[in-house]
Amino acid sequence: MNSHPYFSKMSSETSRVVKFASRHLPKIMGVVMLAYAIVNTVLSMQYGGYTLSEALDINGSYITDSLSNIFLIVGGAAILLWRRITLTNTAAIYLISVGSGRFVISITYMFSEFSIIFYVGVVLFCFAINMMVSGVSYLRGVARNRTNTMLSVAGLVILYSVMLLVAIRSTGDVLVTLGDNFSMVLQIVMYFMLLALLDTDSVRRNSPMEHVDACIGSAAACICASKDTIVSEEEAEEICRGFSDPSGWEEVNDGGPATYQYIFELSGCDQTMNVLVQRWAGSSKLYFTIARNFEGSLVNANRLSVSYYSLEGDSVKDSPGIRLYSDDGTFIRFAILHKSLDEYLGEMEAGMDENRCPR
Repeated sequence: MNSHPYFSKMSSETSRVVKFASRHLPKIMGVVMLAYAIVNTVLSMQYGGYTLSEALDINGSYITDSLSNIFLIVGGAAILLWRRITLTNTAAIYLISVGSGRFVISITYMFSEFSIIFYVGVVLFCFAINMMVSGVSYLRGVARNRTNTMLSVAGLVILYSVMLLVAIRSTGDVLVTLGDNFSMVLQIVMYFMLLALLDTDSVRRNSPMEHVDACIGSAAACICASKDTIVSEEEAEEICRGFSDPSGWEEVNDGGPATYQYIFELSGCDQTMNVLVQRWAGSSKLYFTIARNFEGSLVNANRLSVSYYSLEGDSVKDSPGIRLYSDDGTFIRFAILHKSLDEYLGEMEAGMDENRCPR
């Protein structure tokens, strides 16, 4: 019986959580931005002993912190009010809002009399500029190096984490220090959420050309397995069984994500490839690694994740082939050999099989 795409994907609790997070992530991040801005404003007024009117005084000494919070409030509100906002636009607004706030604060740091604060301000300034430029690029739909943006955000995580650790070391009381710097803790959480957002598939392929490149790569994967690529009935049965019950496979306990694995040879008319199929913890997918041999670092191996399969018949025994599908619907097809490989190759050599391989 074929494994239907919907039931194959939804059978995993992890898939449901990921889908929920992807759908609601923009609103969650908008709420976090507003929460941080409000909490930071209240705590700053409480510890600083000033009123809201003093905080908003353009000539006052608290205006930089207030502007930073205002940028986040505007950005968070924009995300919440933008109906059907995409993850890419969410990342853009997030980067612009956070980058603008860090930019204002960095200017204040750079005018400090203390050299260490000055250098922190310079680093913060560079991160902020990169984040704002990246945000504007994403908002305009222009491709930009995502790695540089993620490095800037990661740099902010490291910077504020170090500042938090220094504060903890100076006081010696972890809980009290975390409570006194709760807004900084919330800010670090906010940056981690931004890193997760930047690593989503929508943001990774944030331009039409990158989507085209992905489709071309998927098409290449579909045609790389020719009609000469065959698996035996037993191997096809094991692949199908791996989606529902891989307990008969070899167990993996190496500390990685894999829990079970199955190894077989993928036969062709001109060569043989080794195939490693793995089932990972918390996932309903099968992860394939195909290489000429499994020695060394497998740099030249082909890797693909398979979400579900489809047989070209009612069962493996009467199916000419099996199709393995990825999340985007592209597939790779293996022909199923219903005879021994030696018998099949003998028929080929004798010219008895004009099509060379079953179709």
